[in-house]
Amino acid sequence: MVVNPPPSAALPSGTGMLLPVRDASGKVGFLDAQLKLAISPRYDSVEAASEGLIAATEGGKRGFLDARGQWAIPPTFARALPFSEGLAAAAVEESGKQRFGFIDHGGHWIVPAQFDAANSFREGLARVRANSVEQYIDHTGKVAFVTPGTASYDFRGGLTRVVQKDVFGYADARGKLVIPPRFPQASDFFEGLAAVKLGARWGYIDAKGAFRIPPRFVQANDFSAGHATVAVSDHEFGFVTPNGRLSGKYLAASNFQGGFAGVLVASAGGQERWGFVDTHGALVVQPKFEKFEGGFREGLVAVAEAQRDFGYVDGRGEYLIQPRFTFAREFVDGIAWVQQQSADGRKEFGYIDRRGAFVWGPFPIP
Repeated sequence: MVVNPPPSAALPSGTGMLLPVRDASGKVGFLDAQLKLAISPRYDSVEAASEGLIAATEGGKRGFLDARGQWAIPPTFARALPFSEGLAAAAVEESGKQRFGFIDHGGHWIVPAQFDAANSFREGLARVRANSVEQYIDHTGKVAFVTPGTASYDFRGGLTRVVQKDVFGYADARGKLVIPPRFPQASDFFEGLAAVKLGARWGYIDAKGAFRIPPRFVQANDFSAGHATVAVSDHEFGFVTPNGRLSGKYLAASNFQGGFAGVLVASAGGQERWGFVDTHGALVVQPKFEKFEGGFREGLVAVAEAQRDFGYVDGRGEYLIQPRFTFAREFVDGIAWVQQQSADGRKEFGYIDRRGAFVWGPFPIP
């Protein structure tokens, strides 16, 4: 059994001064920059630091902590999202119903609480819902346009996905449809390209809706660091560049992170093992790992060889933290969540530093 917070993983990154950690009861506290306990666990949940503030929940109410762990904005909200572009979506409860608006860093209402739902600002606009109508507002709360469809998403790369009659298209910041809806599935734009599905295959379009990479994949991920992980078939994965160059034939592949990606390869004996390739497609670590978790963060990745526990290796595949954990997650701000078996056979968890030493815990798993 693995008992850590589910895939929102490891807790979100701190402010650079405070690093969130969880105790056995699920409460969240903070370590300081020297990895010493600064604030005992007391918060029900925290979000990633945004613009120097951390959204946190205590006693069922949401507020924002500063870099010292003090309430910069007291916990008085029913809900609150992280800050973006100087504002945070927050909600108050009125007659059993939540109303959303936007506050500044001082906790003052810049856009009054008037919406049924609200999302964070991105590229100057925020998506909100009022009286069952989706629309976009600017920083003053003025409506920029009403969603030209039945659903929409946040802006990325100057465009937002919209849905009309169950197919996707894209609209610009004025609400004008610049790529007519025709895709049964579509993603946001990353590095100038968006993965879209046409028929049974995925390809990539540019901001004008033209295919830069024709639809020929059964799966297609977003671009990152000049590469996207794609599946040519159900059992053949590789990487494609923005010009359509395809490399690699693997049983599975992860996205690139920290300059490396994990690839699953079958040996002559039929064993399946993970190795690592760099952005040039070179196999820099031979396939020998039965498992790996997350990706390369801060120069390390959690791996496990056959019949061995998890440890951490660098980009050359050399162990910097020897295998001894039954489960391990990626490093975030110098600490990583791990699970191990105690000397008396009990399962326990805690957080380690880059030397592999526990800085919080270990605690018995309830």
